[in-house]
Formats: sequence, structure tokens, C-alpha cells
Amino acid sequence: MKQFTLQNRQLIIVGEALRDLPTTDFKTNRAKHKLLKLVNKQFEEYAEDEKILLEHLAEKDTDGAPVKLENGNYKIDAANTKQAQKEINELGDMEAVIVYGEFALDIKPAIDYILNYEGHIDAKMGQGLFDLIEAYEK
Repeated sequence: MKQFTLQNRQLIIVGEALRDLPTTDFKTNRAKHKLLKLVNKQFEEYAEDEKILLEHLAEKDTDGAPVKLENGNYKIDAANTKQAQKEINELGDMEAVIVYGEFALDIKPAIDYILNYEGHIDAKMGQGLFDLIEAYEK
């Protein structure tokens, strides 16, 4: 089975880099979006795992529900702050396996395009594309 591995924490930057990468033809754009779909699927799983973790470590209201701050983040119980950071870091370091076997021919034009792309790449996009290609080539 064809696959590559990223760390969970790399998924967002790889996804953003793919999304922001300009394409000029349909075949490349289609390949880019198939690849993006695979990365986003793994990111959604990571985000759900992080949400469950934070809900568990969050301060609870009188009904036992996790308390949310105005910005939508969970309010972490002061006693759990170090534990929360440790577990979030561990979750971010975990491997996300991108299985692309059935899409191998479909995503190849995107990989080739990235390897030959000569347009402007800022630092963030460059890091995301670098991480993707490094993982793909292993």
C-alpha cells in the first residue's frame, strides 16, 4: 500500500501550502485537490483527538461540561496546564499516515508540479511543501 507519514503538527501547514499553491491547468489542480483531501482527512482526525484531549483536561462548570473561553478555546484547569501541554505536544508528534494507494496516479501530477514549481514561495508555503515532498519521497 502506498503511503507517506507526516507528524500531526505538520498537517495544517502542508494543507495550507497545498491550498495556496497556484495551479494553471485542470489536471494539476485536480491532483492537488485529491492530495489535499487526503491530508485534510488526517488533519480532521488529529483535530478531533485534540478536542477530546482538551475537553478532558478543561475546567468543568457546575454541570460537568468543559468551560469555554470567549475565543472558543477550552479553559484548562490550572492544575492540568503542564499535563495538557505535555499531551498536546505528544499528540502533535504522533505520526499521521497518508494512504494514497488508490490515488497514486491521481496525485502524481501534483507532486511533479511541486517539484518543478518556479513561482513565488513564501517561507510558510515552502516549509509545508518541503515537509510534504520529504515525506512522499521516503
